[in-house]
Amino acid sequence: MRLVAAVSGLAIMALVACSSGKNTVSRTAVPSVTAVSSRAPGNAVAVPGTAVVSAQGATGTGNAAVEDRLTKAALQKSDLPAELEQANKQAWTNKQYAAEQKDAAAFQQVLDRQGRISGVIVQFLAQATPQPNAPAMVGMLELLSTWQNDAGAKAGLAETLKAVTPQGAQPNTVKVETEPVDLGAIGDEVVATHLRVTPLTPGQPVSDAYIIGLRKGKDTVILILSGVNGAPALDLAKRLTTLQVQRLN
Repeated sequence: MRLVAAVSGLAIMALVACSSGKNTVSRTAVPSVTAVSSRAPGNAVAVPGTAVVSAQGATGTGNAAVEDRLTKAALQKSDLPAELEQANKQAWTNKQYAAEQKDAAAFQQVLDRQGRISGVIVQFLAQATPQPNAPAMVGMLELLSTWQNDAGAKAGLAETLKAVTPQGAQPNTVKVETEPVDLGAIGDEVVATHLRVTPLTPGQPVSDAYIIGLRKGKDTVILILSGVNGAPALDLAKRLTTLQVQRLN
């Protein structure tokens, strides 16, 4: 099952596979967000606070040192709006990343060719339905990766960002607008897209999302922020991106 952050019927496919075991789609109280709930080995549901477990990768067992460093560098609850709670945090090997792509073998070859060592995925979700017309965050998804060298990280970021694609199940029900966003000079490289989804049915909230690709040296981050009624603000996207690059070392 692909990990999905949906914005008012428009699914932002982060295109990353969940941990080993069966995966189920669960819905939070926020109707505009759908997320895949990860299940750890033995079908124990991964819950906030669960320790990160490094799963077997296609080219080895991942890299515990890399995964530990990225786990500590990832954004935390105290960095985020109060309505978001941690829903998932775990190691993300190349095998897991590629497992359920359209062409898993080809995607894994890209990761291996560019020298991706391993990574970590973190997800936060709102636990309550936003108030009508009130700006509110509904989700944050972050995928951190470490590569063998800077050149591999640069190429790897470009390739993995291609796998983050808008996909609407009912395109005739929403108006979708995208635009590039200039976040300024952050890290060695940053690229951002603003996505706005306006329902064609009166009375439904307008949803916004920022899809951000960030690189600092051999580390890359794909950060997806989503909300309703004017959230997330551009200032929040800039602040979290700047904070994230400061945490990478």
